[in-house]
Amino acid sequence: MRTCTTGPDCNLGHLHDAEVHGAALFGTPVLYAAQGGPSKEAIADIDGDGELDVAVTNSTQGSISVFYGNGMGAFTTAYNVG
Repeated sequence: MRTCTTGPDCNLGHLHDAEVHGAALFGTPVLYAAQGGPSKEAIADIDGDGELDVAVTNSTQGSISVFYGNGMGAFTTAYNVG
């Protein structure tokens, strides 16, 4: 997939699949608050429910923020460890 950035049929926020030439639209960004200094992230099924979750290291707090995926494109508020 590539990001479409120029041309008459391109709009910011479109992704074009190189094989089928389809488009995927992104909705309004949603911000999820982590603790101070979020620096690195990992995406995995952390809790074993079959949905992707996000873990973020927080460099200034020395902690990890975990956001559990709900399977519908959203995440819980942070569960902070450390």
